[in-house]
Amino acid sequence: MDLRDDETGRALRSVLAQPKRLALLAYLALARPRGAYERDTLLALFWPEASESRARNALNQALFFLRRRLGDEAIRSVGTALELDRERVWCDAVAFGARRETEPRAALELYRGELMRGFHLSGCPGFERWLDGERERLRGLAVETALDLAAREAGADNAVGAVSWSRKAARWAPYQERVARELITRLEEAGDLSGALKAFEAVRRRCVQELGSAPGGEVQGIADGIRRRMRSEAPSGDADPRPRTVGGGPGSP
Repeated sequence: MDLRDDETGRALRSVLAQPKRLALLAYLALARPRGAYERDTLLALFWPEASESRARNALNQALFFLRRRLGDEAIRSVGTALELDRERVWCDAVAFGARRETEPRAALELYRGELMRGFHLSGCPGFERWLDGERERLRGLAVETALDLAAREAGADNAVGAVSWSRKAARWAPYQERVARELITRLEEAGDLSGALKAFEAVRRRCVQELGSAPGGEVQGIADGIRRRMRSEAPSGDADPRPRTVGGGPGSP
């Protein structure tokens, strides 16, 4: 997650260094619906085991630091609630969501994988549940955006572009059969039959090792069809046909 002062463009390193301040700022930036959040809600999320007086004091200290760093109006008090001025603080995850429909390619440049990867806030189960949900939501949006772009490229007869976007989706959703099916199909359409089978074997291996079961019959059926096609297209006496390979790039299965 990248947080910056929107006026200077500088990374908010002093904010990022302290876990609870970072978590509080991330929640104010990303929580939905957008708007102001009651202080009591924040107390329950970030100081669930503390007494009310200690929790309120801790929240006030965090707000004092954030306002000193970001400006007094960066986090506004709205009655008993708090609201982040999103014009003041730039967040890559927020920008990704805002640009996804109108500028999908630019939006995906902002998506760098799991939200706040490796971040854990001990003793705050409510925040942890919220963060897990946001990770899944943003990952799902990224995957759908990449698949939409793959379909656009395929519709424009750009097989290489379709494969590239499908690979990105597969990198972000390595266990989703629908995404694996999409990648395998795009590789087959591009004429990279061996690459399609490699993609199938990669997802089959992951599913067996991590989930304890092989991919469903539809994915297996596509792979079987590719094998039959390879045998039928192989020159007479050639038992090991080598179709051309479409460049994989980062994240290839």
